[in-house]
Formats: sequence, structure tokens, C-alpha cells
Amino acid sequence: AMLTSGLPATASRRVGRLGLRRSRSRPLLRALIAFAAMGVFSRQSADFLEVSSGRRPAALAVAAAAAATLGAGSPAVAGQDDASLVRAARDKIAACLDNYSTLKSNKVPDEVRRYLGTVGKDSPFYPGPGRPGKLEAAYKSLAESTGDTEILELAEEATAHLTKADNIAYSTNFVDDSGMSGSRKCKGGSCVPVYFDDAKAELVEALKDFDVLLKAIKT
Repeated sequence: AMLTSGLPATASRRVGRLGLRRSRSRPLLRALIAFAAMGVFSRQSADFLEVSSGRRPAALAVAAAAAATLGAGSPAVAGQDDASLVRAARDKIAACLDNYSTLKSNKVPDEVRRYLGTVGKDSPFYPGPGRPGKLEAAYKSLAESTGDTEILELAEEATAHLTKADNIAYSTNFVDDSGMSGSRKCKGGSCVPVYFDDAKAELVEALKDFDVLLKAIKT
């Protein structure tokens, strides 16, 4: 009974049907369940156990079911994936800033927005800062798994800067035709370079927020 106490009811019934409570199968099944509980059950672990035991019992099917419950879906693995997505978002902003002088000289603000996920679908921020998507779900998942609501607060701060950067970049497409060109705000000339600088300032602040956020989630 102790052998199957950590498994789902369906897996426990399968153990019974397969006759795996027999004493000669117990050590192998314990090893299989241990692999599953650690989230590392795989074909390689099955092969290792087969070589060690000299047989490939039907317990592999049970261990695979255990892996789905105890391993593949464990909070630790999910948390690592969520943290990796946040790290990728941070790196995307850093890459944008690294290329910013080129983006500014090309005068194509939508290329800035491409980094932010509001143009194209390749950015971790897609469909855009603050919009429901994988990154927003990752923030919530990390806050829930760690019990640290500061993660959401830091994410909101970063998102606020990114949203401003995106709005400024979008406005850059039309600002000179809006009557702003030649104004004091635009230093008597085109507003495009000024707006690019304003968007960059928001990105710089967002990058700082992401660095604090990543420290909070201990990646």
C-alpha cells in the first residue's frame, strides 16, 4: 500500500492489475516512481533500469503515468519555464537597446515595436506589453508558485514603461504630420529623433525593472 500511496488512483489501480505488488517487482517500481517524482523519468532512465534489472516489466507504463503527474507537470519545472520566458523578455529589451542607434537612424519606429511584440509574433512580449499572453501568464504563475506578490508589482512597473515606449514609437509614425514638427518640444525640427529618444528612455527604465524582477524570482 505504501508503494502506491503517492500515485493517482488510476495509477494505483493499474499497479494492482499488473500484479506489481509482488515483492520481486517492488524495488524496480520504487526506482521508477522515484524517477517520476523527480521529473526525470525518460526512455534513458527506463533503459538504465532495464539493464540493471535484466527485464522490462509492465511497470514502465505505470511509471510513465506517474511521471505525467509527479514530474512533467511539477511546479518546479513549470517555474523554470516561466522564469526562462521572463529572462528572454529582459534580453529582448537589452537587444533592442543595443541596436537602438541603428533603429533611430533608420527612422522606422515599427522596428522598435517589433521588439515589444506589437508588430510581428516573434517577441516574448507578443501580443504586446500588458496584453494577455504567455508572458503575463508567466508573471502570475511565478507569483503563485513563490507566494511573492512583489513579482506582479515589479512586472506591472516594467510593463508600464514598455507600454509607454510602444505608444511613443507608434506615435512617431505620425508626429511630424500632426503639426508638432518645428515645436519647442521637438527643438524646432523633426519630432522623430526626439520621440525615438523618449521611447528609449522608457526602455532603459523597463530594463532596470526587469533586472530587479529577475532577482526577485531568483533566476
